[in-house]
Parts: sequence; structure tokens; C-alpha cells
Amino acid sequence: MAHVAEEDKTTTLIQGTCSNYKSKAVLINESAIGTCITARSVPCFDAKEYSTIV
Repeated sequence: MAHVAEEDKTTTLIQGTCSNYKSKAVLINESAIGTCITARSVPCFDAKEYSTIV
């Protein structure tokens, strides 16, 4: 998640039903998804700008 800005992600604990085990999950918003996709294919592409256009 190095490509995702702090304001685009949050961390939460998830616990399954009938389980005492909790795991940490990182949730990301739409612009962060664009960042993750474009970070691999087009390094100079700005996903936030793209999400504003779309």
C-alpha cells in the first residue's frame, strides 16, 4: 500500500462470526484503487487527477 495516500485509506479490525480471532484490514477508496492500478502500468499517471476527470 505504499502508493496509496494516507487520506485514501483506513485500517479496521474484522472479526468473523463465531470467532474470537480479529484481523487487521486496510480499506481504500476509489481514487486509491486507481492509484494501485496505474502505479504498475503508468508510473507518471496521477490517479487522483484521473478520478476527478472520470
